[in-house]
Amino acid sequence: HDLAPANTISHSGTIATIVRKSLVKQMTAEAVGRFAVLTTFHDIGLTIANVHWESGRNGADKRASMAKVIVDRCKTNSLLIVGDTNTRLVEEDMYRSIGLVGQRPPKPTWDSRKNGFRKSQRKTQRSFTAYFTRYFHNSNCQVSEVRVFDTPIQVEPNRFFLSDHFALSGVVECSAPAVECE
Repeated sequence: HDLAPANTISHSGTIATIVRKSLVKQMTAEAVGRFAVLTTFHDIGLTIANVHWESGRNGADKRASMAKVIVDRCKTNSLLIVGDTNTRLVEEDMYRSIGLVGQRPPKPTWDSRKNGFRKSQRKTQRSFTAYFTRYFHNSNCQVSEVRVFDTPIQVEPNRFFLSDHFALSGVVECSAPAVECE
């Protein structure tokens, strides 16, 4: 694997995309603001946006505008947006209005009691679960076999999560031809 040749610093750290080495020569990558890295696989007509969107309950409008920028910057027929979207459930219709769909992962991707970075946070915070790490896609993509990695890594003698959000994996299929959009 190798890093896509673009990254950016979000409000909470670096956004970087890891790609199989055999795909690096078939792609281009670009940072979009301080909230996304777009990786475009021209041969298959797929753009993947690795995102870290505005946080907080009051960030819905900002998150929607970030999604719109990504949709507008996409140069392929198929688009997948995935990452820390910080999206609330009540915002789902807002994304549909700009041509994006996405199901909730099978389990919450945030659990304040289970995967806070500090033990003191886990004891004092109220219990709160959410679907902040998510995926959205246009109608030319389908996502299946989504899995939430909600168990910690064990590196003796420590047990920890890589992030305060649980990671996702899944299978993405593109139904549109690889021709680029104008």
